[in-house]
Amino acid sequence: MKEKYFIPAKGIKAAQPNFQFSKQIRVGKTSSLLTLVFIMLFTATAWSQVEITLVNRSEKSIYTPVHLHELKIQNNSGQTQQYVLQAETTNCGKKAYSDLDFRILNQQQTETNTFSVPAGASVTFYVETKESVRTKKNTWNCLEIKALSSSGANPLTSFVLKSFIPDSSKTE
Repeated sequence: MKEKYFIPAKGIKAAQPNFQFSKQIRVGKTSSLLTLVFIMLFTATAWSQVEITLVNRSEKSIYTPVHLHELKIQNNSGQTQQYVLQAETTNCGKKAYSDLDFRILNQQQTETNTFSVPAGASVTFYVETKESVRTKKNTWNCLEIKALSSSGANPLTSFVLKSFIPDSSKTE
């Protein structure tokens, strides 16, 4: 197939659109967008190297002052990792909240906060929550459990365990 070209009359220059500038802008936007996507993927991968999930919430009556919750820490990286778990009461949003005493326990239910997790595996741990004399009734407790690297750097992930603390004296 023969291509047809526009040939201007003698002495008249054909107007040539200048697409070069718009191509440079388009290429610049594309490379910036690709860079942003790679950064986001890298960040998502870094954040997903470790996860904390709830396995079983305490099955005791909510009026029981001590509860044992089963959780697991999952190591999604390619090598064994040491994690330090920290827990602290955090704000429960607009709900009234109160403190509970808590302990982090290993599978043998011995108090610890350091866990060695093999590559691609998970380790079960427990969080024991217990009412104290300073615990207010008919409030919530939000306990944030954070996983840190063994160096104690910034939290790698966190999980919030929410518990309602009823007033057992007002049961019917």
